[in-house]
Amino acid sequence: MNAQIKRAWAKAPVSMFFATCGGIGHIPGGPGTYAAIVALPSIWWLSHTISPWMHVLVALGASVLGVYWCEMAGRALEEDDSRKIVFDEWAGVWLTLAPFTALNILELVVGLVAFRIFDMKKPWPVSWADKNVKGGLGVMLDDVLAAVLAALVVFVLRGTL
Repeated sequence: MNAQIKRAWAKAPVSMFFATCGGIGHIPGGPGTYAAIVALPSIWWLSHTISPWMHVLVALGASVLGVYWCEMAGRALEEDDSRKIVFDEWAGVWLTLAPFTALNILELVVGLVAFRIFDMKKPWPVSWADKNVKGGLGVMLDDVLAAVLAALVVFVLRGTL
């Protein structure tokens, strides 16, 4: 861990913990994809445990907290939308799948892949949010919009649109 990252953890330890999903953001390669994959077991469990409305509310609440965590971590890292900040991917795949009950493995995989495609390719309105909204809100908003598009894919897969 380099000195800048150590300083960031010292400045904002709680925000760095959540924004990097417990350090997943520091793993080389595709840390955003890793964070989204790690989120899947808890998403699956919640889809079998609570109502879709409650699941969406919990995911939205976590996303609101994510705005703060990503803002503080970005300031601590001195980089607005650092690749190390991956809570937005965690929350994005969570929001993609939260509207559904009793998710199966195919739906989890389709939701994950659709979300990551929309997050990386950034079609409109995801691209608009990515370019025009800064700070913690900007970090989170493009992923929330990608999640809405990805959820539509899962709705179509389920035939519930």
